[in-house]
Amino acid sequence: MRTTMLIGNGPNRLSETAVSWEGVLERLTSGASRHVRKNAAGKPLPLLFEELALDLERRRAGGAGELKRDIAQALQALSTNSVHRRVMGSLFRHVLTTNYDYGLELAATEPDTESGTERFPSESKFSLFRHRDTATSRVWHVHGEIAHPRTLQLGYEHYGSCLAQMQRYLSDGVGGQVSPFLRGNGDFDAGSLAYSWVDVFLRDDIHILGLSLDFVEIDLWWLLVFKERLRCRNRLPIGATVYYHSHVGDLSASDRTRLATLEGLGVRVVAREIEGDWAFARAYHSIVADVRRMNRRAPNRRMQQTASGRS
Repeated sequence: MRTTMLIGNGPNRLSETAVSWEGVLERLTSGASRHVRKNAAGKPLPLLFEELALDLERRRAGGAGELKRDIAQALQALSTNSVHRRVMGSLFRHVLTTNYDYGLELAATEPDTESGTERFPSESKFSLFRHRDTATSRVWHVHGEIAHPRTLQLGYEHYGSCLAQMQRYLSDGVGGQVSPFLRGNGDFDAGSLAYSWVDVFLRDDIHILGLSLDFVEIDLWWLLVFKERLRCRNRLPIGATVYYHSHVGDLSASDRTRLATLEGLGVRVVAREIEGDWAFARAYHSIVADVRRMNRRAPNRRMQQTASGRS
C-alpha cells in the first residue's frame, strides 16, 4: 500500500516567521465594526470569517474576496524549517496539506512548478486537481493556496460548496473528469491520467500530522466517513488512515471526544504525551521518520505480493 502524509499547521508554527491564526484574526478584526471586534473570541473560524465578510459588505467596504487577499498577504513571509525539509526529503510521491503557504515546496531540493490548473479552468475556486510538483513529490493544497486567494477555504459557504464538489466528483464527475480510483484504476498516477487528491486520500495509507482537524472541517470529516464506508463494502483496496496527536499534559475533554470520534470512523489514533511545547519539533521528526520507513518497505511488500501471486 502506498504511503502519503497530510500535513497541517503544526509544523508551520515552528518556523521563525510563523504567523499564528490568532495574529491573522486580530489583523482581520482590527478593521471590523465594534460589535464584531467585541464578540470575536471563541467563535469557529468559518463563522467568524462569514461574519467579518458580511460586516464589510454591509459597510460597502469589501467582502470575502478582500479578506482572503489579506490572509494570503499575511502568510507570504513564512520561512521553512527542519520538519518541512524532513517531510520533503522523505521521497513521498504525494504530500497533502491544509496549509495555504508554500513552506513545503520551498523546503524541497529544487524549485516547484505549478501544474494542473490549465487543464481544469473551473479550478478558480476549488482545489481538487490543482497541485505543485517538486523534484520528488506532488504537493496538494487541499484547502487552497496563497497564489490564488479565491481558493482559500475559510467560510461555511466555501466549505459547503467544496464538499458538494467532492461529492459530484466521486459520483457523476466534474467537468467530464470522474474518479479513476472508484472505477477500479489503482495506478491512476502512473501515467498521464487526470486524477484528484481525493483519489490519493482514498487509495493510500494517509498519515495525518500537525492537523487539529476541528469538527468545522466538514470536507475532511465527510471524506473519512466515505473512505471507511468504501472499506466496509470491500470492493476496492482502501488505504488506512493514521492520525498523530502530540499533547502536553492530560488530554482535554474536547480532544478526547475528537480522538474517540476518529477511532469510531476507522482511523487509527496515535496519541503521544510530550514534555513541553519545545518538544513538538522532536515529536514531528520522529513521526515522519517512522512513516518514511513504512514508505520504504511498501515497494518490497508489493513485489512480494506480486511474486506470491505468480507462484
